[in-house]
Amino acid sequence: MKIRGFTLIELMVVVAIVGILAAIAVPLFGDQMRKSRRTEALTTLQNQQLAMERYRVDHASFATYSLPAGLDNGHYTFALSGTSATGYTLEATPQGDQANDKCGKLSLVNAAGAISKTPTTCW
Repeated sequence: MKIRGFTLIELMVVVAIVGILAAIAVPLFGDQMRKSRRTEALTTLQNQQLAMERYRVDHASFATYSLPAGLDNGHYTFALSGTSATGYTLEATPQGDQANDKCGKLSLVNAAGAISKTPTTCW
């Protein structure tokens, strides 16, 4: 009579392989999620930059502009500072798990028409 089934060794080999694959896949998945959330934050910053430039066309200054409510998405908080007649600073600060993102805080600065974005490797 032939016995069918798996031995304990075969089962443990399969469990070990699944464990190794999971150890590789889970961190990579987390990195991709952080990268996609960062892209969303960059898009929000650029959309706000465009909104501020439209505002400047109708007004003589950036100084009275304020960010609209509801920009914060649980992964980033957005802030506007340093508003003046000719410039401003927009920042996106990571929150929660997004704080593990390699880029950290994202900034877009308009200083008299010269735009700088930091960290430069993340834009």
